Amino acid sequence: MGLLKRVLIIKSRLIFVSILFLSFVFVFNSWSAVPLRYCKDYEKDIRVLVIYNDAYNVGETAKNLVKEAMSTCSNIKVRKASNTSWAHVKSAFSPNLPEVIVHVNGGWQKYSGPYITHFDEKKIGRRWEFNWMGHSGCPNMDKAISSEIIVSAYYNRIGVVAVGDDAPHNMKCISGFNKVHTGDNTMKDGSRFDQPWELWTQLEPSKDPTGFPGIIKNAVKILKDPNNRMYFRNKAGSEPDVFTFHNATYQNRLKTMGHQVGYDRSAKLVVGGGGEYPTISITDVNNWRAVMLNYQPENVHNLNASKQILYDAIMWTAKKICKKPVTYQVIKGDVIR
Repeated sequence: MGLLKRVLIIKSRLIFVSILFLSFVFVFNSWSAVPLRYCKDYEKDIRVLVIYNDAYNVGETAKNLVKEAMSTCSNIKVRKASNTSWAHVKSAFSPNLPEVIVHVNGGWQKYSGPYITHFDEKKIGRRWEFNWMGHSGCPNMDKAISSEIIVSAYYNRIGVVAVGDDAPHNMKCISGFNKVHTGDNTMKDGSRFDQPWELWTQLEPSKDPTGFPGIIKNAVKILKDPNNRMYFRNKAGSEPDVFTFHNATYQNRLKTMGHQVGYDRSAKLVVGGGGEYPTISITDVNNWRAVMLNYQPENVHNLNASKQILYDAIMWTAKKICKKPVTYQVIKGDVIR
């Protein structure tokens, strides 16, 4: 065999291997990226700061899913909550501020550090009762502006996406929540619903007031579930916080488009059918937006839908006006039957 022929064979093999490698990279990126990237024009510029707690790897796992959902965006920075102060937030994209703060709280408030939100357990006990700023458990306005991250984000019009089954606990001072508590006697931690079809978030796209593309409308298309149910595959830590409101003003500001439901076969009853366990809610007031995802997104059965909600929530909170996609292709959903 001549030298030229051998060189051509080697080159062709190298090209074949390169094509295989690039195909693998493409498939991997397609899998890890969010299914519907209708905000491509903003992905290079949007400034997102992810602050997470790392309690028993729960926050770590949820944080990784957020990073997957935003993997096509260039300006994503990540910090542990335990050592993040408002000064770190201000310097993350200096001289600019973040456009969105994503706070991933996997439970265990002590792991979220002293600056996410303040409350004094010694003074108020563990009643988990919180009111508006200046009242029990919430910081004074003047002090909050210099130290407390969530409240300071509000004053600086930085959008907030609160992620995790304790999300309302960290949004209480801005959203006017009162009597935030977890471990409800009927829902508990979700583990009583031991089959994959027994615990879900009931999505209500008709109640999504955000227009195109919405917070949950794309996820509904991906799920392709006739009942608009987003099932949980892992029940541990899937219980949402419940709460009341300081007054009717704050109740009217919060728009809910998803709530958790569980079906207990042994008791033959539905828990949460009345919408008392809100899982997906938004606030849009005074040119400030916030989204509360009151569940563990990594526990959702269809991770494509879960990532899509994260992407949509972050883009909407950043006030990005996204283009409608010219073509639409749904990734096959794994609907539970």
